[in-house]
Amino acid sequence: MVFDLFGRGYSDAPDDLPYDSRLYATQILLVLASSNLPWTTPAGVGAASSGGFHLVGYSLGGALCVAFARYFPHLLRSLALVASAGLIRSHHVGWQSRFLYNMGLLPEFLVRRLVRRRIRPSVTTTMTTTTSSTAAVEKQEEGGRKLPRLGQGAADDVDIVSAEVKKPGFLPIKDGDVNGGDDFNAAAISRSRPGVTVASIVRWQVDHHAGFIGAFVSTIRNAPIYAPQEDWGFLATVLARARRRAREAESEEGIAGIESPLLLSGLRAGKVLMVLGEDDPVIVKDEVEEDVRKVLGSEGVEFAVLPGGHEIPITSSHGVAEALEGFWRR
Repeated sequence: MVFDLFGRGYSDAPDDLPYDSRLYATQILLVLASSNLPWTTPAGVGAASSGGFHLVGYSLGGALCVAFARYFPHLLRSLALVASAGLIRSHHVGWQSRFLYNMGLLPEFLVRRLVRRRIRPSVTTTMTTTTSSTAAVEKQEEGGRKLPRLGQGAADDVDIVSAEVKKPGFLPIKDGDVNGGDDFNAAAISRSRPGVTVASIVRWQVDHHAGFIGAFVSTIRNAPIYAPQEDWGFLATVLARARRRAREAESEEGIAGIESPLLLSGLRAGKVLMVLGEDDPVIVKDEVEEDVRKVLGSEGVEFAVLPGGHEIPITSSHGVAEALEGFWRR
C-alpha cells in the first residue's frame, strides 16, 4: 500500500486544515479503505483471530503511528517504530526555530519564504534537508504468507533539530532544520538509482510541489513531534491492557490453543518495537531509550539498535527488515 503523506511527493496538500495527528490518521484510514483487501478487520487474541495488520512508522511517521494506535489499537497486529519522532526533548529546539514557527510573530508569507531558504538543499554542497518519514503497513494473509505494503511519505519533513552526523563527544546542535547529517542527506533511495538522494528529493519538492512548504510549516506547528506527547501515555494503557488479555488467553486456552506465535506477538502481547540508529543525531538513542522505558515501561517495548544514523531504513534496510520479522515472529 504505497502512498505519499499529504503535502509530500505526488499527494495533494490541503490548505484549510492543520497538519496534525487527526489529519494524518484520517489519511491512513482513507488509504486502507481504498484497498480491496480487508485491512480494517479487527485484530484479536486467540486462535480465532486472523485480522489486523502490521504498522511501521519512520521518523515523523512513527509519531503518527503512535497516534493512530491510540485511537485504533483494535486494527493493529503490531506496531514498530523506526527512528521515531514523538519524544524529542525540548532542549533540542533552538530559539531560531521557536521564533520562526511560532504563529503570529511573523507574517505567514515571510515565514514560508524563510523556511524555503532554510530547508532547500544546495546543488554543490550538502546542506540542511528534511527527514524522510514512512508509515508502512503489512497485511498477514491466512496461511502465513505476507503481502508487504508500504505507505511512504517521500522526504517527509519535521523540524527535528540536528545539524551534523554525531561524532564521539558531539551533541546535536539546537537550531538546525530537519537535518539528519551528511550521511542522511547523501543516502541514495535505491541501489538502482544511486544518483537520487534524500537531498535531491527534498530539493525537488521545494521547487515543484506547490503545497510542500505550507505542509511542512503546519506539520512543525501541529504534528506530534516533540515531548511530552499524551499519545504515548494512552499507548502505554493500551499495551498494558493487551498484556493482561494475552496472559488471560494463555491461561484459558493454553499454548495449544494458539494457532500461530503471531497471534500473541507485537501489539497483542502488549509490546512495540523501536529500531534506533546508534549514531542518529535526530533521534538520540540514549534519550529515546530512557524516555520510552519511562512512559511505556520495560515490558512495553523492545529495542533494536543498528549501526548508522537517521538514514538506517535506507542504508540498513536488511537490518531493519530482519528486526521487524523477528519481532513479528517472537
